[in-house]
Amino acid sequence: MCSNLLLEKLLNNGDSTSNSNSIEQLNSEVNQSFSLSQLPKPKDLKQYLEEALLDILTQPRNALTKQYQELLRLDNVELEFEANALRAIASEAYRRKTGARALRGIIEELMLDLMYELPSQKNVSHCLITGKMVSEKYPHAEVLPDSTYMSKLAG
Repeated sequence: MCSNLLLEKLLNNGDSTSNSNSIEQLNSEVNQSFSLSQLPKPKDLKQYLEEALLDILTQPRNALTKQYQELLRLDNVELEFEANALRAIASEAYRRKTGARALRGIIEELMLDLMYELPSQKNVSHCLITGKMVSEKYPHAEVLPDSTYMSKLAG
């Protein structure tokens, strides 16, 4: 880059006036190269980090949501997370400032009672985690009996 040439001139030339000009030129070039306007704004950064947490929550082969869905599938219950519930979980993890580590804790808080209650309820085939559940820290999902779930699918 040009800054390397400016540094060489600065180091090799003993003239103080050319040194000050070279320094000013170097400063302006560095400021143009690393403009603060190119850095993400805090609001954008928050959104970016929440999106990353959302991806961690849903994308990997062994994602937390997939683990809980599989655990409940063993008890013949289909677990579903609304999109706004997943966003609320990611947002809460960001708010706690513990990153991806908070994701497991938040989901465990939501699922703890359900993991014990659902297997004993024989007429339940579907469990829906909503955004309201996450935001209000209300640990009771919308649990649908078999007939209600099938009518929702048909309608």
